[in-house]
Amino acid sequence: MNVLICDNCIQQAIQCEKMLLYLARRHGVRVKVYTYKSGETLLFQIEDNLTSIDLVYMDINMPGIDGVSTALKLR
Repeated sequence: MNVLICDNCIQQAIQCEKMLLYLARRHGVRVKVYTYKSGETLLFQIEDNLTSIDLVYMDINMPGIDGVSTALKLR
């Protein structure tokens, strides 16, 4: 399972990643987590790999492009 975390607050992103990895281990799910600090970075770096994304955790309030706008572009 490929999971993206997009959050401008690095502490929140780390906390989310730790919880995801804990739950994945507990339930025997193989997870690869990718973390991004902004919607722009996420969109740029995954542009060619959209079909390999299984789950996205998105912060709503971020500088630049916000989480809702990023999600709409992903869709």
